[in-house]
Amino acid sequence: MLLLKKKMMKGGLTLQPDLLVKKIRENLLSQKKKLEKYLEILEKEENDINNKDADKLLEHIKIEQNIVEELNSFKKILEPLEKIYFNLPYKKEDTILKLKESITNLSINVKNKSEDNKKLLDIELEKIKLELNRVNKKSKSLYDKTSPKFIDING
Repeated sequence: MLLLKKKMMKGGLTLQPDLLVKKIRENLLSQKKKLEKYLEILEKEENDINNKDADKLLEHIKIEQNIVEELNSFKKILEPLEKIYFNLPYKKEDTILKLKESITNLSINVKNKSEDNKKLLDIELEKIKLELNRVNKKSKSLYDKTSPKFIDING
């Protein structure tokens, strides 16, 4: 990557399109794998929410955060490379365009699944709040029914 940048930054463009395409393809494939893993994690999170397993949910959320960080790193690498690649006068490879399309579709699936999980989690949290309110009212009503009594301890 650094070598590629140095070659591109020097006076004339001694750019090697094949090397650029290879680097983009590698990064896109890695990005695609991460998105697929992200989708798997979101599926597991849905099960965690349905099973009310908070520990597993937290574990999956931590993994999810790492994946998001890695995806952001790919974005930082890919954006400049793609800008260079798509501005070159050479014919564009179909594999790159297909990979980008696949990643776009995966990203949409991830976003939709994430939103579905958020809605599901909101519903479960609301149920818990209602149950807590019901338990609190029930326990308060027990104390309301009993009245304080005085006991003569003088004998």
